[in-house]
Amino acid sequence: MKKWSWGYELLKPIVVFWHYLFYKEIIVLNLDKVPQNKPVVFAPNHQNALMDALAISCTCKMQPVFLARADIFKNPVSARILNFLRIMPVYRIRDGKEALSGNDEIFNKSMSVLENGGSMAIFPEANHAGFRHLRVLKKGIPRIVFQAEERNDFNLGVKIVPVGIYYSNYPNMKSILIVNYGEAFEVAPFNNQYKENHQKGMLALRNEIAEKIRPLIIDVPDMEHNDYYEQTRELYDHLFLKHLNLKPNAKNKLNADQHCFKVIREIHEKQPETFIKLKEKTKGYFESIKSFDLQDSLFDNQPKSTLQFILIFVLLLISAPVHFYGFVMNYLPYTFIDRFVKNKIKDVQFRSSFIFVLGLILYPIWFFVITGIANFWFDNILYYWLVFFSIPVSGLFTLNNWIRFKKTLQELKYARLAKSGLTKFNKVISIRKELISEIKESLQ
Repeated sequence: MKKWSWGYELLKPIVVFWHYLFYKEIIVLNLDKVPQNKPVVFAPNHQNALMDALAISCTCKMQPVFLARADIFKNPVSARILNFLRIMPVYRIRDGKEALSGNDEIFNKSMSVLENGGSMAIFPEANHAGFRHLRVLKKGIPRIVFQAEERNDFNLGVKIVPVGIYYSNYPNMKSILIVNYGEAFEVAPFNNQYKENHQKGMLALRNEIAEKIRPLIIDVPDMEHNDYYEQTRELYDHLFLKHLNLKPNAKNKLNADQHCFKVIREIHEKQPETFIKLKEKTKGYFESIKSFDLQDSLFDNQPKSTLQFILIFVLLLISAPVHFYGFVMNYLPYTFIDRFVKNKIKDVQFRSSFIFVLGLILYPIWFFVITGIANFWFDNILYYWLVFFSIPVSGLFTLNNWIRFKKTLQELKYARLAKSGLTKFNKVISIRKELISEIKESLQ
């Protein structure tokens, strides 16, 4: 891989632009901690296939070279695209024993990138998984960086940057993405340990990487109770934001969730019987709100008034022509991508990656086709540019408007139930208050 690619750099602004449109909000933390003009290895957690790689390449100024599992390179077209995106294959035993020898060439290329002062991005968990838990790390990063250092008499000065990647809802568009860059640390302090015993040196570095990543992410401490920990993130977010005196935003919610997990884990360790009771009670609560088809976040606020709903629906009605225009003009590419992903992509962690890539390819083609027809029909360059810009803008408006409409329907249902006096619903509210009160006591 070249140290710098002009083709990559020319394409990057387009990908970054689409990346920022893809998410509702992207928050980048501590980017200033990333060393410049030095051999760097990014070590991020891995939940969401290609989107994790884009989270780094679209938020830093470098051109990191990534390593990915070899089976996604089988298609020649995919292989060319991935190579252009500076992604190299890593072969596993499941790819066949003969294929494993190909890793020697890949590791040599990786070392060359570092020797030229470039950057690598290697997922130390090796594969992605759809839950918020840092799994046992592999030895990929230690093996490559120590071999690179050894090849350069341990004077290369490689630094590792731990990265925490968080998605509010990883399979979907318009979710929130947080890329949390950690403090870079040098490999040099582990060199002597590696010289004495290669395996112990690699294990020590691997463990250090894990310890550096963990504070940057939401890490479920016990996967046996994963569902319960996920439910506590929803149920107690406002409680912990208030407890930590933080404003309710995505960045602060990350901190609140980390603190929440710490408290729940302490209850589990010190009061196991209380933990089990809370877990069962919480499970029952979420089953109850599911029966009403409601989200827990609705309960954090007072129901909207009738006047507020009238104003919202008036605005939705006024915006209907723009919504309809955006729907019609973007229907074909959106529907094709949606159906293709739902029918063909069974691995949920790959869905957002396919939506992103297909959208990046198909939407520009669609825009030029429609605007070409408009230009031919109207024979006026002004109409050409008007249609060209109106298609993506109205499409984005329609998507956000639809999300807003569905949220309003949920709020309306919640308001009606809150005013209904229904015994079953009042019991749900009572259980929620009890759960919050019990956790609040542990914070005092």
